[in-house]
Order: sequence, then C-alpha cells, then structure tokens
Amino acid sequence: QNYNDKITILQSLNQRFPSSNFNDDALYQIAITQALQQQYNPSLISLLDLIKKYPEGKYYSQSLLDIGVMYYNIDEFDPAIIYYDRVIKEFPNSPEAKQAVFNLKEVYMAKGDSDAYFDYIEESPDIEISTSGQDTIMYQFAESYYENGDCMNAVSEFNKYLKNHPRGAYVLYAHFYRGDCLYQNKKYSRARDDFDFIVKQKSNMFSEKALMRGARIAFVVDKNDEKAFQYYRKLLNTSSDPSVKTEALKGLTKAAYSLGNDKAVKDYGNQLLLNKRASQNDKLEANFFLSKIAYKAGDYGTAQGYFKNVAVKNNAELGAEARYLLAEILFKQKKYNEAKEACFRVDRETPEQEYWVVNSFILLGEIYEKQGELFQAKQTLKSIVDNYDGDMDLLEKAKSKYESIVSKEKSQSKLEEDKGDSKLLELDEDN
Repeated sequence: QNYNDKITILQSLNQRFPSSNFNDDALYQIAITQALQQQYNPSLISLLDLIKKYPEGKYYSQSLLDIGVMYYNIDEFDPAIIYYDRVIKEFPNSPEAKQAVFNLKEVYMAKGDSDAYFDYIEESPDIEISTSGQDTIMYQFAESYYENGDCMNAVSEFNKYLKNHPRGAYVLYAHFYRGDCLYQNKKYSRARDDFDFIVKQKSNMFSEKALMRGARIAFVVDKNDEKAFQYYRKLLNTSSDPSVKTEALKGLTKAAYSLGNDKAVKDYGNQLLLNKRASQNDKLEANFFLSKIAYKAGDYGTAQGYFKNVAVKNNAELGAEARYLLAEILFKQKKYNEAKEACFRVDRETPEQEYWVVNSFILLGEIYEKQGELFQAKQTLKSIVDNYDGDMDLLEKAKSKYESIVSKEKSQSKLEEDKGDSKLLELDEDN
C-alpha cells in the first residue's frame, strides 16, 4: 500500500508542477517503485517516457539500462539486447556499460545462444573480457542448460567449453555434468570417458558418483569385469556412505564371480551376507555365487547348504537353477531316487523357467538310464526332442542322450539275440 501511495503522490507532483526541475527525479522514482512491485510493463512505460522527455537528463543512461532489464523481465529478449547495446555504445567504459555487458550474458543465456553472445563481444572493440572471464562465461552458459534440465544443449555447450578451455577452472564440473547428461540419456559409451576422467583426478566432490557410474558401465555395458572390479573396490575403500559401500560389495561380488576370482567372491560375498543394508535379493545372489564356487570345487555339502537357501526363497531363474543343481549334486552322489524327486521339484515349483525345467528332464532321463529303466529314459528325452524348440545347445544335448540310449537299447537287444542263437547251437551239438 505504501508503494501505491508513493506512486500516487509522485504522479500528482508531476501534474501540479510540470516545469519543476525535479520532474525527472519523480518519474524515475515512479518507474523504480513500479519495478519493485514487479509491475514491469508500467515501469517500462515510465522509463520510456523518461528517456523521451529528458534525453540529456542525469537518469538517461541508467534508464536505458533499466529498460533492458524490464524487457528481460517480461521475456522480450531482443528489445532487451537493443537497449543494452545502446548503453554499451553510447556510454562506453561507464558503470552502466559494464552492467549492460553482464546483463547481455543473462539475456543470451535465456535465449540459449552462446555463439551470438561471443560474436557480439568479439565485434565490440570497447568490451574486453579476460581469458578467465571468458572461461567463466562459457561455463555458465553450459551450466545454465544443465540446471534447467536441457541436457541436449548442455552437452553441446560443455563440448564447446572443454574444447576452448581444456585446462579451465571448471573442467571437472564440465566433465561430470556432461557425463551425467549422457548417462541419463543412456549414451553410456560417451559418458564413460567423462567418468573415467574424473576418477583419474585427485579425490573430489564427484569421485564417488563417477566411480559408481563408471563401474556400472564397465560391468553391464562394456562387460569389462576387471575394470568394474577395480572401480567397485576403490569405491568400497573410499566411501563413508553405508549405502554406497553396500552397492560396492554387490558389484564386487558379481564382478569377482564373472572373473572367476573365487577368493574375492568368498570375501566380498560373505561380507554382503552380513551387511545390514543388503536386500534379500542381494543376499540370495551372494548365496548363489558362493554355492556355485563350492559346487565347482566339489564341496557338495557346502554347496547344498547355499543352494537350499536360494531355492527356499526364490522361485525365479536363480531359484530354478539352484533346484536343478541340487538335483545334479544328488545324481553325482548316486542318490538317484532323491535326485529324481529334485528334478520333479524344478518343474513343479518353477514351471515358467523353461531352460532349467528342460535341463532337469534331461537329467531325469540320465537317472532312469542309471536305474536301468531305458524305456522310461528314452520316452523322457523323446518328449524334449519332439516338443522343445528353445536353446539349441540344450536341444542337441537331449538328442545326443536320446540317440545314445536308443543305441544302447539296440545293443542290449542284439546281445539278447546272440545269447539265444548260442543256446540253439549248443542244443544242436548235443544232438
């Protein structure tokens, strides 16, 4: 209300004393007061009236600058540029001109046209910006896009910045923010280089996130298990964030398993099992990896313990494989009846996991064969050969075992025939 009263009084003074030497003061105060109330259009009208009536007045240069500000505030960027340009050219080296140069940068940022800004600076002999100043301004253009979520333009501007200022003051920021934009847009191969750059520097504010994302890209996209392992290990050793340490343990366990580094799997896998922040699924995976290592080493007792833990808690692919491998262990231990039941469990409890169901039926065929039930073995395998059209290696395995049993069956039949012929010959000789 006080602002409105002030404007009313000043307007009244202008009307009552049109020849007063203080009219330009009153008009300028009206414009400023309107601007303070964010009445930008009325303020603009007042300022335009001021420069028209008092072109030689003490408020002229400041009013030109303020007109540019008002146009900027109402998103009229081109007129704003025109008035800032007038200040720079009509009042070079003045405080208003220096402010106009700064304001021009804001306008060109809003327009998203860094090239036009630098072209303007280059073509203006009265404007001098130091190398460090150019470094800062070019970076600010890029950062403004990033902060507004405009990753496409942000990447383009960060490219310009890093090309023109490869040793600039904001190189670290530029690499991380560009990498972040690329990562968000699933351009992982390009993001990788930025994260790698940050990881190679001394520990900094972006190190942790760069290690995390660099490790994920290495493991999932590039299949570079060794690099992922190194990044996750560095993350585990340097981070103080418990959730980050948990993520690192997960990555280390998986990468170590992929590398065949059994010692590291045991080390980090067991740490993960004891980690309070690890999810149920994380611990299931750790149990599974540990069971596979024990299985590979022939430590079937340990392997069974881990596999049973996974099978009880998971009915997805991990659980199906665990159930199958439990059946295979029983088969290797010649516990054929128990192995047979374990095979049926795979089909009964994880029927949607076709690959492991088929594996279990192939194993079932082998069990029947070991028990001398060749007909049952042959029929079990034939059902796969006739109906399965999934994994070709698995299908070939079923065919090979089926043909082996058919051949064995024929061989036994031939043997029986030979024995029969031999008895007939013996009878003939007795005669």
